Amino acid sequence: MSNNKRIETLIAQYYSLCKSRHSSIISTLDAENKIYNVRKELYTTLEMDKECRDVKKRYLYKVLFSTKALDTSLRTFLEIHDAWPCGKNPPSIGGYINALQKSGHTYSVLGSHIARSVQEDIVDGRNKFLHSAGAYPTRLEQEKMFDKIMEIMQTVINL
Repeated sequence: MSNNKRIETLIAQYYSLCKSRHSSIISTLDAENKIYNVRKELYTTLEMDKECRDVKKRYLYKVLFSTKALDTSLRTFLEIHDAWPCGKNPPSIGGYINALQKSGHTYSVLGSHIARSVQEDIVDGRNKFLHSAGAYPTRLEQEKMFDKIMEIMQTVINL
C-alpha cells in the first residue's frame, strides 16, 4: 500500500473515532482539527523530498514532522477517551505510551513489548537526531522510523 493510501486510511479511522466518542476533555470539532493537523504533518513528511534539497536536513525534517504527527495522534486518542495522562507533567510521547498501558479506560491496553519498541525505535531515535548537533538520520533510519510511526498509529487506533 502506498504511503498516501496508508495515511488516508489511518486518518479516516481517526475521524470515525472522533465522531463515535463523546469526550469531556475535547470537543469533536477540536479532535477533528487535531487529526487534520496530523494528516498535514504526515503529508509534509512525504513532501520533504520535493521541498528540501539538503539531504541531511530533509531526513531530519522528516523525523521531526512524523514524530509531531505521532505525538498529536496519541494525545488526541487519549483525550477522545477521557484519559488525559499527564496531569501536571508536560505532554510527551513516553507519557502517552505509559497511559496506553494502563487499564480502566474504554480502549484495550497497549502491550509492554509495543511500548518498548516505541521508546527504542521512535523516541530514542528522534532524541538522538533532534537533541544532538550534527546528528542526522540516514534515509534508511528515517524510513524505518516513518514506517514504525504509521504502524504504532494503526495499532493505537485499533485498541
